[in-house]
Order: sequence, then structure tokens, then C-alpha cells
Amino acid sequence: MLKKLFSLVLTASVLLSLILLPAGAVQSTEDIRLQYLTECIYDRADVGIAPWISGNRYLKRGVRKQNGEVVLEVTDFISNTKFTCSGGNVRQLTDEMYLDYSSKTGAYALCRNGAALTSYIYSTGSWDGKRFLLTKADGFTDLFDAQGKKIAPPPLKSGWMIYAVLNDQMVLVRKLKGANAEPIFGPFIYNAVKWDGTMLFNYEVTDPLEKLSESAFRYCAVPGSVYDAQGELITSHFNVYYGYYLSPSGKYLVLNLSEDWRIYDDHCKLLATLQVAAAKDTSQFEFTFLKEDTILYKNPDGAYVVSDIHGNELLTCEADEHKLGTVKSESAGKEEIWGLFFRKGEQWTYYNLDMKECYCSEAKADVIPLERVFAVKVEGKPERYYDQNAVFMIEQTESPYYVYKAGVLLQCNGSHYAVCDPKGQRVSDFIYELVAGTGYYGVVCLLQDNGHQFDYSIPTCYDMWTSSGTLLNAEPFHKPVVFREQQSMAVYERNGKFGVLRLLGKEDATFMDAPKDSWYYDAVEYCAENGLFSGTAAGRFSPDNTMTRAMLVTVLWRLDGEQSPSNKAEFTDVTDGNWYTDAVAWASENGIVYGVGKGRFNPDGNVTREQIATILRRYADYKGFDTSKTADLSSFPDVSQISAYAREAMSWANAEGLIYGNQSAGKLILQPTGNATRAQVATILMRYVKNIAQA
Repeated sequence: MLKKLFSLVLTASVLLSLILLPAGAVQSTEDIRLQYLTECIYDRADVGIAPWISGNRYLKRGVRKQNGEVVLEVTDFISNTKFTCSGGNVRQLTDEMYLDYSSKTGAYALCRNGAALTSYIYSTGSWDGKRFLLTKADGFTDLFDAQGKKIAPPPLKSGWMIYAVLNDQMVLVRKLKGANAEPIFGPFIYNAVKWDGTMLFNYEVTDPLEKLSESAFRYCAVPGSVYDAQGELITSHFNVYYGYYLSPSGKYLVLNLSEDWRIYDDHCKLLATLQVAAAKDTSQFEFTFLKEDTILYKNPDGAYVVSDIHGNELLTCEADEHKLGTVKSESAGKEEIWGLFFRKGEQWTYYNLDMKECYCSEAKADVIPLERVFAVKVEGKPERYYDQNAVFMIEQTESPYYVYKAGVLLQCNGSHYAVCDPKGQRVSDFIYELVAGTGYYGVVCLLQDNGHQFDYSIPTCYDMWTSSGTLLNAEPFHKPVVFREQQSMAVYERNGKFGVLRLLGKEDATFMDAPKDSWYYDAVEYCAENGLFSGTAAGRFSPDNTMTRAMLVTVLWRLDGEQSPSNKAEFTDVTDGNWYTDAVAWASENGIVYGVGKGRFNPDGNVTREQIATILRRYADYKGFDTSKTADLSSFPDVSQISAYAREAMSWANAEGLIYGNQSAGKLILQPTGNATRAQVATILMRYVKNIAQA
């Protein structure tokens, strides 16, 4: 299915790519989907150096000299634009914003899409998730919001400068101490200042504050003092030597107060108090966040306890040791825990993160957690492999044998492999060697197999496989594809030219220009998932592009199962062999479209909102649905602009919740003759299927 999809994406013409892929071909059942963002557009000779990815948005390519300046060319995949950075030394801070260096001033400016939003006066900068903090050579700083607009700082006394933003209520400030102090190296005195200018400490603070979480920080010079976001003292008994713990997202904070351990939420509200066993090495406590709201620790009696963040015990286990099943998270670049193993005597027990006992080994067994699977070893017996649901997968034998490596099960043949699925079934007869991988996919190199004598002089090809043994790429790569740390995008190469691709999880947006926070996201994803729409190019939906009459008719034709028309279309501008020919003929003979007059259909004409309503109502009549429902449109100020032929259809569409109207100058208008965008059509189609076809 994936191979068919990617072949369509890579080879279809622009017109075809605007129309539908087969139903079900857009979404993969695998954990990972591959999305091509560009197809081999950068030539090696033109680039000079290999392109590289910055964040999940920019492709940076080539270094060239221009008027004595080093220049870096950047492609923005979201807006499909290119721009040049004047300095060539770019430090990306967010998806949109970056610092660009100018050799003329020897400093940075905050930029977006090739445009400087500030002067080139800053020596460094950072982004804390809400605001930018840019520092000048003299140590003084400026704050900017997510759009690059300067934020008014708290009123500070002379000499004080912002050093860091602690949270939304408070900043950390510092001031040079003594006549010989230097702007960068100090020494300094510190304080915490509220946004109204109120200082937290009324005495000299010679050590900086340490941020523990978004809502808590401590004063280093007084180890036991921890304050909340408003500067209120939480506790004066924090044991700095024993440390603190944060949940994976940073929402929950656990403080070791020596006599007990306390769990706080993101408002520093006390949730629970735990009794944790003392550690022989004070830096190594048996304490772990298994997931955001679940904690593993050892109580004073020596038993392992799993509890929620309110201290409610979910599991208590007397065991000699424990192991964690972990895998590196692609998105966060951190270890993600997927399972928990306890050993009591010579026997191991495995629990999933719902604390359900899933597996218990025989005596004298050893358990080895791997990425999403675990191996069980018993002396004198083959190793047995289980997935994270404790379902038996494969058994290792002497030759050949199976291993789980980098997320792909591979059958070993000497030091090389053949790709197998998680059940141990051989997927490919070709011989590979491992290049790179994670817990979800592996990149392997295809070798020439001459009776297992591998000829390295023959050019090799590279493929990408999921952990389920599914090939992701439709065509082989000519260089290994290695996804960079914490990034889902990568550069690939075919025949000396570079392209860009990325991996998508099930929860990722299918199209980069239809993000999850857009008003049309649900409609676009629904239409893509159900085969109603495809993108305009790899990774793009083009939501603001207008929809043509041919596109809309083809959508309905595909929705109806691509019925073969009995006769040819009788429109003079619909000729044989076009991608929409059969769809227009089908729609015409079933009374769904009648053309625009003088024997013309106008397939490339933009479809208007009243035309959509009319065509959909006729389609509903053709399907036998009730179209008698109407609505009073007199409250819309532009109701008189509705064409006579479309009045009943617009009334029906409004009554059925297909077309609500758009806000303009504080009024809700229908815009009947306005061109419909692809995002609007996707929304109307989703409503039609849910409100009418599936009602």
C-alpha cells in the first residue's frame, strides 16, 4: 500500500496530484509513514556541501561568497519559499525564527524568512518556549515575543540587567559587582524580579538562582530554599545533595526534603508526600518517573512501589532488582519507558505501564529489555523474543538466527542480514547490512550477493524498513538516510541529487501546511484519511488554493466508487483522455452538472460556494437522500447575490450545516459567488459525509 502511494506521489503529474488517491492509500497502518517533501531537486555540484536540515522546517544548502559575505541559502518547506541569510552562520531558535550573523558588525540579528526583525547587535540568544532573550556584548538583554515584537522589560534599577526568564511572573537579573567586574565574566550579584519591578531579596545574592521547573526555583546560596513562581517560599528544607525530579513534560516536580519526598504540580500545589528508602550513594536513589503521572520508587522497607502522582499505590513488589524497558523517543530525544521488570530470586516478572502482569519467566532465566521487545535467556536453551505485550515472536537458533536490532528484526547471515517481520517471517531475500535506525525503523544497505561473497565494488542501494518489516521508500536511495537527533526530517540522495523527506507518526499532520492548530486541520485529515482529497505536492495540501469545477466533480465521482459513464460527455471543452473526462461524463448523465452554457463545462474554472451547494444537492438527489430541508437566509446581508438557480440549494446547504457563512466586517455573510478554497471544500465535504451520507 505504501509503495503504491509513494509511486503515485513521486510520479503523478501536478493535475493528477490534485485529485484523489485510492481510498485508504493515504494513511498507513504502520507506526511510521514516509513523506517526501522534495524530490531530488538539489544537484551535488550546485550545492557545494551536502544540504542539512534545521529543525522541522528549513533546509540549508550551499555556502557561497557574495560581496565578501558568506551566504547560506535556505528553503522553507512550510511556506515553500527560499531566502538568503546575509551572514551564512544561522542559529535556529524556533521553526520560524533564527539568529543570523553578519561579519560586518560581528553580531547577530533575530530574523524570519530572510528578513531581520532587529539590528545586528546581539552576541547570543535563546528561546524559552514563549519568548526570545537576546544578549548584547555589554551583557544587557532584550526580550521579544514569538513574533519578534519587543517586550517591555520589568522596571529595573540602574545597572541591573536581565539574565534569564524564570517564568511568566519573574525574571532573574544580575548586576556587576565591583569596579573591576567584566560584562561577561563578572563577578555579579543576582536577584529575582517580578514584572512589576519588585525584587524578591532585599540583601545581596552572590549566586544565581536555579530554575527547577516552570513554577519553582531555588536560591543556590541557601540550599534549602525553594520558591514558587510568585516568589513565595515553598520549603526551606530542600536537600540539594539528593536532588529533585521532573516528570517527562515538566508538569510535576518532586523534591527530596531528606525526611520525606514531596510531589508538586505546575502551580506548586502539594499533591503527595512519599517515604523513599535512603540510598547508599546519595546521588543514586531508586526513584523514576515511568510516565507523566506514574512513579517508581523504593520504600523504607525495601519494596518497590509504583504510585500515581497523588501517592496512590498501584503496585507493591518485593524484589531483588528491577530493569526498565526503554526506547529513545524520536520527537523528544529522550528515553521513553515502555515496560518494567522485577527479579525475585531466579525468576523475572514483566509488567506493562498499566501495571498489568504480562509475563513470568521460568527459574534461572535472565531477561534483557531491548527496544520495544525483550529477550529471555536460559542456559542451554535458545533465546526467546517477546514483544512489549509479552507475545512470543521468534526463537534464536544457531544458524540462521534472529536478532532485534535498531527496531528491525533481521535474520543474520554472517555479519549481514535479511529483513524479517516481528514474527520472524522473512520479508526480503536480498542481503543487507545495517546502517542506522531507531526503535521504529532501520536504514539498511543492499549488497550484491554472490553466494554470500559480497561485492563492494558494485554500487549499493539503501532502503528504509519499519519495525513491522514494511519497506517505506518506493525507490532505493543511493546514500544512507540518517535522521538527525530529535528531528524527523532528513536529506536523501538519488543519482547525485538531493531531496528531503521526513517520517510521520500516526498522530502527525499529513500535510505540513495543514497543522493541528489550523481551523481546517480536522477536515483536511478526514478527507485525506478517507480518500476524498490528496495533496497538491508531496507534504502539501495548499489550503488557500482555489478549487476547480473538474476537481469537485472528480471528488464526487470517486466518492461514488468511480462508476463508468454510459456515454461520453457532450461538452466541447471536455475531451477524451483527461484525468476528469469520465468524472464529468458520469456527473452529466446523472444530472449532477449541466455546464455553464453554450455547450461548455469550464473544467478549469474556479468553483464558487453557490456552485458547490448546487452540485452537492443534485448529488444528494442522485443518491436518494432527502433534500427537502431549508433554512431562512434573510438574515444574511448578501442573500440577494445568490443566483436564481442556486437559491434552493444554498438554503438546503445552510439548513444541513454544510455552509454557515464567513465573518466580514463584523457581519456573517454567505459569499455565494466567492471562489471556494481547498480548505473550505474539504470542510464542506466532511460535513456532507457526516451530516447527510452517514446520517
